[in-house]
Amino acid sequence: AEISEGVVTGLNDLYLLSSSDSVAQSTSVFKPCLRGRDIRRFSYTTPTELLFYPYEDRASRTVPFSEQRAKGLAPEFFKILTKNKDRILGRGYFAKSSKKWFELWNQRKIRNFESEKVVTPELADHSRFSVANPGIYYGDTVCGIIPKGSEGPSAHSLVTILNSSIVQWYYKKATVPKANGFFI
Repeated sequence: AEISEGVVTGLNDLYLLSSSDSVAQSTSVFKPCLRGRDIRRFSYTTPTELLFYPYEDRASRTVPFSEQRAKGLAPEFFKILTKNKDRILGRGYFAKSSKKWFELWNQRKIRNFESEKVVTPELADHSRFSVANPGIYYGDTVCGIIPKGSEGPSAHSLVTILNSSIVQWYYKKATVPKANGFFI
């Protein structure tokens, strides 16, 4: 399996919109985005946030849209981005990167999101693993496990194993404890 952290936008308050926001509902450049609080044991709630994700898969590489295409797909949202351009570029680490000004800080591989995967919160007080459907994206408070085809167990088998009491016992012994009984 491949294990991946979720998308790191660099500015969640700008790039994550409420799923009820009319600016994000009418375009394919926004994706349903799971957060750690959405994931339960064996299930997840309907994502309440949409992630601006201006990328496509080209020859198994995740590449950004051109500025013109991104603007054409989400013209109203692009107006918001343009108003915040100084803020976006004001992050020194971002300004020094080779990224286009409207991109996310770390978009991850698109194939992580467009396939069935196991998701879990980055921090939890007990095992909370679930299978997420293709097309469900996840943010920086979630980790994903993407099974590699027929080489190993399916996502559903992994969730059953990872949510077991024996794995939970081992998890609490082997991982780093955090405040309030949470583990990373």
